[in-house]
Amino acid sequence: MNLRLDGQVALIAGATGCIGSAVTMSLAQSGADVAIGYFANERNAEDLAEEVHRLGRRALTLQADVTSERQTLALAGEVERRLGRLDILVNVVGHFLKKPLAETTATEWQEMLDTNVTSAFLLCKAVLPSMRRRGYGRIVNLGLAGLEAGHGFAQIGAHAVAKAALLSLTRSLAKQEAGHGITVNMVAPGFVLGPQVSEAEARELASRIPAGRLATADEVADAVLFLASPATSYVTGTVIEVAGGWGL
Repeated sequence: MNLRLDGQVALIAGATGCIGSAVTMSLAQSGADVAIGYFANERNAEDLAEEVHRLGRRALTLQADVTSERQTLALAGEVERRLGRLDILVNVVGHFLKKPLAETTATEWQEMLDTNVTSAFLLCKAVLPSMRRRGYGRIVNLGLAGLEAGHGFAQIGAHAVAKAALLSLTRSLAKQEAGHGITVNMVAPGFVLGPQVSEAEARELASRIPAGRLATADEVADAVLFLASPATSYVTGTVIEVAGGWGL
C-alpha cells in the first residue's frame, strides 16, 4: 500500500490545533511539503514549521480568515506560488460549541456554519482549478462521528448541524470531481484526547466507548493520511469514523 506523499504539497487549514498539528506532522513524515494555515496562533504555526523543517521537508506558514472568499483565494494562490503546486487540502477548521440549541444565539449558530462549512466550501473552490488542471487531488474534511447513523446531539446541536452540512458538501463534491481525478472524503472523529479534556472527563467519556478510551490526535491523523494518499485513488465520498466503536 502506497502511503508516501513524496513530491506532493499539502495545505492544512486549521493546522495549529491538536488534530491539525498531528495531521501536519503525519503528512510531512510521509514526504509532503506542507502549508500551515492558521488564523491567530502564529507562534504555534512557526513552531510547527520548525518541526517540519527538521524532517527535511518544506513548510510555509500562512495566516488567513478562511471564511473570506478573497483570503481563501489568496491563500491557495500563495501556496502554489511559493511551493509550486497544491495536491492535498485538509480542512480541520471549525469552531466547537457545547450548548443546547434552545440556548444557542443566532450569532453562535452563524459562527458554527461559517467556520465548519463555509470555510471548507471556499477552500475547496479555491484549490479545485489547479487540481483539475493536473488531473489529481485529495481533499479531506474533518467531520463528526455518529452523523451517518442519524444520531441527534442534544448538547452540541449547532456544531452537529454544521458537520452534517459538511458531510453533504463532501459527498456532493466527491460526485462532481470524480471524473477529474480528485477524491473528496471525510474523517469523523469521536471523542479525542486534547488539552481541553480533563482527566475526569476523559474517564467519564471512555466509559461510553467500546474501546474503553478516547482517540489520540495521531490516530485521527493516520486516517487523514490514508485518504490523502495515492492508495485511495478509487475511494471518494466516504467517511472513516475514528471513534473506537462509539455509536455502534
